[in-house]
Amino acid sequence: MTTQQNQKTYYVYKHTFENGTCYIGKGTDKRAYRFYNRGKMWTDTSKKYGNPIVEILHNLLSEENAFNIEIETIKKHKEDGIKLLNITDGGDGVSGYRFSDKQKQEQSERLTAIYENQEIRIMISECVKKSFQDEGVKQRHRDGNIKAWDNEERRINASNINKKRYEDPNEKLKTSNANKKRFEDPTQREIQSINNKKRYEDPNERIRTAEATKKALNTPEVKRKMSEAGKKRWAAHRERIAIERAIITDTK
Repeated sequence: MTTQQNQKTYYVYKHTFENGTCYIGKGTDKRAYRFYNRGKMWTDTSKKYGNPIVEILHNLLSEENAFNIEIETIKKHKEDGIKLLNITDGGDGVSGYRFSDKQKQEQSERLTAIYENQEIRIMISECVKKSFQDEGVKQRHRDGNIKAWDNEERRINASNINKKRYEDPNEKLKTSNANKKRFEDPTQREIQSINNKKRYEDPNERIRTAEATKKALNTPEVKRKMSEAGKKRWAAHRERIAIERAIITDTK
């Protein structure tokens, strides 16, 4: 058997639901006919309107060609005014494909543009909220996160990405302001409190958190930061006490 015969081929497919909504995808083997492990909006649409009609639009493609045709097909459908369940412009999730820096930048700009659309952000937010009303979904999410973070290499990679991200003072300020705004809402504080209490009802979770905290506190950098933060808090506390005493003295 030749190398050409052994090479895996790909196709671009289309799912059409009863309400006219479509989804464009790239796949191989039986992917087009597998109606599981799909995105939230695809799943919600399927629950409401049933399984879609499957069309194979282009077949026997190399992965690179399938990648490009998927992007162009999504673009054409959008230009024709067809409602799509695709959140991105395609080309993501390509197995083994290595993106160039230019492609990464273009994809980043496309996603940024998508999430600048308030309507899309609200739609995604509502889908996620609805999904997490299901205890089974929440549990699967928790289990998935625990499993993922048990992988030390993944933790290190995520840590390095966050460190690089927060080297930018604007990024740190933006995140800080977003968190402050979020926790100004008493409802959000209450939800966070309830979630934390529920989380720490699990003895294994308490042990994992304790071990992670001990490990973090053994690093000189963390010790230095905690020391500086503590000194800053106590300085602010002493200043507040001094002001209060001065006010009391003035009123006597």
